[in-house]
This record gives sequence, C-alpha cells and structure tokens, in this order.
Amino acid sequence: MKKRYALCGVSGRALGQFAKPIHELFSHNSEVVALLDSDPARFEVYRDRFPEHTEVAVYGASDFGVMVDETRPDCIIVAGRDDTHAHYIVAALERDLDVITEKPMTTTGADARRILEAEARSKGNVTVTFNYRYMPIHMRIKELIQEGNSVASLPSTLTGISIPITAPVILNGGTVNGHSRAVCRSIKVPTTLIWSSGGSIKSQLKFLPMEH
Repeated sequence: MKKRYALCGVSGRALGQFAKPIHELFSHNSEVVALLDSDPARFEVYRDRFPEHTEVAVYGASDFGVMVDETRPDCIIVAGRDDTHAHYIVAALERDLDVITEKPMTTTGADARRILEAEARSKGNVTVTFNYRYMPIHMRIKELIQEGNSVASLPSTLTGISIPITAPVILNGGTVNGHSRAVCRSIKVPTTLIWSSGGSIKSQLKFLPMEH
C-alpha cells in the first residue's frame, strides 16, 4: 500500500522538493492525493509540471478538513507561506496525522508552543526540513567532524564562522522585524553545525532571547 501525501501550499519548493521526488523517485510506495492552496492558478502549474497526475484532488485554503475526510492522507506536507504553517500543522496533529513542514516551522514563539502542545497530544509527529544541511559543502563538514576533526580546526572557508557562535532565535513570541525569514537564516549555520557534530558542539552555542 502506498503512503498518501497531501500538499498544503503548492509553492515552488512543494513542487520541486516534494512532489517531484514523490512522482519520479518514490512512486512505487508513495503518492500525492491532494493539493490545497489559496490560489487556484497554482493547481494549473502543478498539472502543467506533472501532466500524468492531473487527477489529484484540489482544495481551497479553508477546506483542510474536507480534504482530509475525502482523500484520507497519511501525511500532510506544509510548504506554503510561512505564516500559514502553524494552522495546518496543528489541524493535522489534531487528526493524528504526521506532518512534514518546510522551515520555518512557524513564525512566532506562541505558535511554536501551540504546535509542541498539539504534537504532545497527538499520535502524529512533526518533521521540519532543513535542506541546507544536505548541500555538498555541509555534508563534507559532517564527514570531517565524524573523522575526528574539531569544528574550530576546520578552515573558515568551510564553516564561514568562528566558534563560539552567537545567534538570535525566536523567544517570547518575538520575530526579527516581523520577518521570520531573518530568524530562519540566522540559525541555519549553528543548527547545521549541531547536526554535523551529532550534537557535540551544542554547548558551544549561545542562543539569545529576542523581543519583537
């Protein structure tokens, strides 16, 4: 039986990094069963790009519940506008569905807490994607660290930063000038290094609270 995915937000990333591999690499065990977006023109873009999948059901932005009831997805992929993420993540968790969401998971500390609380009550899990980690240069950094090199010893041309690292994160419901992308970018490097080191450099990172 194939795993059934619904896309909430038919963005360029939804098409290129989710729908494309599902259709072209994992069609033997996965399928897209529904699209949800506020702009019907995006459905035409999807059909033009994947003409062999024009039968996929489409829904408006307010039709999440109807979409789930009619298409019975196993997992919701959230890849729309940043400020819509929390709504669909929580709605999916309330139905015990797994969620894969594009970064940032959400845009405020309050919504982050809502998501964590919803996940704690749910049978579903939330996965936040970080494609930044899988760029060739970052994969090489991970290999070097796993070979026993310390982060501080790596050439700055690889890391682009020095240790210790200081980076702002969302706390107390704040954002950076109301723009979540600034926060998202500011934590990419330290979170990538934590991932690369298997968590061993986490103690070297200093995260600062930021008010909006």
